[in-house]
Amino acid sequence: MNKALRIWSGASVIGGWFLGAANLSYAQTVCQDARLTASDDGVFENFGRAVAVSGDTALIGADWDRELGTEAGAAYVFRRDPDKSGTWVEMQKLLASDQQPGDEFGFAVAIDGDTALISGLQHIHEGAPGTSAVYVFRYNGSSWMETQELLASAGTWGDGFSFSVSLSGDLAVIGAPSDDDAGTNFGASYVFRYDSKSETWVEEQKLLPPQRRVGVRRLGGGLGQHRRDRRTHARQRRGDFRLRLRLSLQRLNLG
Repeated sequence: MNKALRIWSGASVIGGWFLGAANLSYAQTVCQDARLTASDDGVFENFGRAVAVSGDTALIGADWDRELGTEAGAAYVFRRDPDKSGTWVEMQKLLASDQQPGDEFGFAVAIDGDTALISGLQHIHEGAPGTSAVYVFRYNGSSWMETQELLASAGTWGDGFSFSVSLSGDLAVIGAPSDDDAGTNFGASYVFRYDSKSETWVEEQKLLPPQRRVGVRRLGGGLGQHRRDRRTHARQRRGDFRLRLRLSLQRLNLG
């Protein structure tokens, strides 16, 4: 069984996509707190393929959901009851505005507060197959709404853009593990930053691994973020590759 793990403020969601369920637990008790299933989940729709949690909100991908066609995909938002009873309730099913069969929407997900990123790994954009896309959703106080579609400025067919996604505040990193700019399948990651003036996400930099470095492959195959303060300890892990990108704003001179 393939599993994905997201941790935020002590809560974790473990997705078992083959079983079509996600198990939610708390690190403090180290026991299962809830088993989440989609209200309309079908056989082999991969519910739990990707999972992320932020506070009392969980985001779960089902990249083979068939509502909009074979392997079109979907993502589900669950929220914990305000009374802290531990009950998690399905809040909304998310679909992309230009979604097509085969897009695998929900292959990778990330969430931070009122913002969510959802991958459309096989999305065809403007007739360019394989270019993929990442969709930005924001919570407006009553529902989650799609606000933007992120694309790679220097992407080509088969780069795997949106294979992994990571989000922290106004910074998003999107993996393209099959990018060839630094060498065959060396991979790359794209950094996007939210511009509050234009209220849009703007691509800021494309990160590449060192060229000709032995053993370097598939940068962007898995993205992680690590935040630590007095109240929050968060880590996100993603992907079948065991390579994780740890982003340092000081070293990259982005902040």
